[in-house]
Amino acid sequence: MQELPAENEVLHQVILAMVSAAFLMVAAMSVFLCGFCNFFKKSSDLEQKQPILGMDENGQGFKKQGATSGGYNSNARKSSPVISTGFEQPDRQMVVGQVQPDAKKLGKQTSVTSANSAFSFASGAFGLSDRFSRRLSKSPEPGTELVDRRQSLPPEPSAEMEEEEYVGKLQFSIKYEFTDETLIVKIFKAIELLAKDFSGTSDPFVKVLLLPNKKHKMETKVKRKKLNPVWNETFLFEGFPYNKLQERILHLEVLDYDRFSRNDPIGELNIPLSEIDLTQEQQFFKALSPSTKSAGKLGKILVSLCFAPTAGRITIVVMKCDTLAAKDITGKSDPYVKIWHVFQEKKIEKRKTIVKYNTLNPVYNVSFLFHVSLAKIRDTSFIISVIDHDRLSKNDTIGGIILGPKASPSEANHWNEMMNKPRVPVAQWHVLKDMG
Repeated sequence: MQELPAENEVLHQVILAMVSAAFLMVAAMSVFLCGFCNFFKKSSDLEQKQPILGMDENGQGFKKQGATSGGYNSNARKSSPVISTGFEQPDRQMVVGQVQPDAKKLGKQTSVTSANSAFSFASGAFGLSDRFSRRLSKSPEPGTELVDRRQSLPPEPSAEMEEEEYVGKLQFSIKYEFTDETLIVKIFKAIELLAKDFSGTSDPFVKVLLLPNKKHKMETKVKRKKLNPVWNETFLFEGFPYNKLQERILHLEVLDYDRFSRNDPIGELNIPLSEIDLTQEQQFFKALSPSTKSAGKLGKILVSLCFAPTAGRITIVVMKCDTLAAKDITGKSDPYVKIWHVFQEKKIEKRKTIVKYNTLNPVYNVSFLFHVSLAKIRDTSFIISVIDHDRLSKNDTIGGIILGPKASPSEANHWNEMMNKPRVPVAQWHVLKDMG
């Protein structure tokens, strides 16, 4: 019976400690809630001090001011910012006024503006505004990239592209021996010939004819892997009276020799002998015209190149083709584009687009990624062929181009521009060549 008072005292102390702890928790929560309410109350007060159009601080309409538009009240630095408004009065004088908001008229807008003010306050406290402003300053505006790419695209193809195509030059001479009735044609050399092989070179030779007769055909030797071949060969057309030569046309055609398929024409020249003074030797150094067998008749292709040196990759975008040659009896074609990645004259990788049926102006807009390091870029080229799909027979090649450092002038210029503008897509139209 004597231990009961001691137990009651311990229980009393435990209860007193619990009550004290509960009181402290309630006090802490009260302080937190009061601070939270005061924070939003200050935010709403700041918003209520924002002016609206039509009243001054006393609600009595406009009040004339000096030249203080667009600034803060100069009488009190701690006051809310002033929005100055200007209206044209009947006396044609500009009136600047300050107005106070009416929360009852704004309705739910006060809560929205209060939340915005709270966010602005928190942004200023934690420096969030600077971070967002930095991010926004780095990121481009929507649509900017698209507009830039469209502006960088080359113009649509026209007939002038065919006339401006450069395939090389040929140096030769013409002389007539009246005593022997012999026409002497000397082929000296060619320069800057069009590359026809995927190695970026050609195996050129010259075919010499006296049109319209195609029976008496003569040819030079084949110069292997040359774009600036030198022949220095002489050809004699014997037994041709002078008056008969006036009706003939000297036809010189430069071709690329191909062992396993038909030879590819590079360029040609037609010289009417009636326009040449045959009494003395005449020397010429003329630009070749694209062969009439393929010039401008195969179509064009728009291709974009982009090289990323650090990542070691080349992106090729096949955009579209224009005025392709018809391969079907319907007067249309079913074209698709095939790309061969060539390294050191060996085909190592193949990609192709989908087939676009019954069209001569297909649009693809398909990109292909090829891994090419900077150390291998000099030995790299790409064969891009446009092919007509056929379900019942072998597919027909419409034409193609070769892109690389050793390609023809037009393709080489596109390649060099890609190298000079890393990580920038460079688009260019190309006239399709007969790939044989």
